[in-house]
Amino acid sequence: MDRRQSIAFLILAPQLFAGICLLLRWRPAISPSSQEPRWRGTGWDAIAFFSLTLAIFVALPDLIESLLPGNGPISGPFQFLGTCAYALFLPLVLCRGAFSFSAGLSPTRHPVGLAFLRGGLHYLRAIPFLFLADIFGQYFLNILCSIGLPLSMEPQNSIRELENASPFSLIFLIPILCAAAPFGEEILFRGGIYRWLKLLWGKRLATFLTAGIFAGLHGNWIAFFPLFALSLLLVRTYEIEGNLLPCICLHGLFNFNGILLTFLGR
Repeated sequence: MDRRQSIAFLILAPQLFAGICLLLRWRPAISPSSQEPRWRGTGWDAIAFFSLTLAIFVALPDLIESLLPGNGPISGPFQFLGTCAYALFLPLVLCRGAFSFSAGLSPTRHPVGLAFLRGGLHYLRAIPFLFLADIFGQYFLNILCSIGLPLSMEPQNSIRELENASPFSLIFLIPILCAAAPFGEEILFRGGIYRWLKLLWGKRLATFLTAGIFAGLHGNWIAFFPLFALSLLLVRTYEIEGNLLPCICLHGLFNFNGILLTFLGR
């Protein structure tokens, strides 16, 4: 067992053990009435969604890249567009209350501390499924590659760049990857896309479509299966809790775990 495998074992083994124990002991009941019964989006919500989408997929990756070693500040039309999108999104949230109820941030009220505690418990319960999804994904991709399909087995660009990141860079990257990105993505995918598709085609199809969109937009075959499983578990968490804060916590812990494994095992 090499150093990377030893570190992965030390980090994942306690989480897997705790997750299996919670799966055996904790049975949270799904409450179908926990969410608002229908979509109530307005024109301002649509503008806020569009702005957040631009901010996530244009500005945030550039910002992360600019903080990594060997990269300077990034500027240009796309960076300017993403920055403007953030500038538009924030006042819509703060002044008009966008996403507070219309987009499902908190249809069911939770104290913040309790919401994040429950998100941590949901994360531990998710770990065994994510672990199996990762193993299955790599096995399945190896089979596809062995029959001649030209699939890339390289990890995500962000993972490769994190392997070269300095401890100083992590001071800035951890809040972005573990707080800002989960917050934006959960509002967009679970609070927005999932609830909209659920209204159109029902919960089951909406769950799998949202998972496919979420995993596919990350643009990496190795990450596809774990991210697909993560999205399924995030939807289930949202259905149980009726609140996005536990989902944000689960998503943030998943990202932090990835950063920890990458940085310590490099």
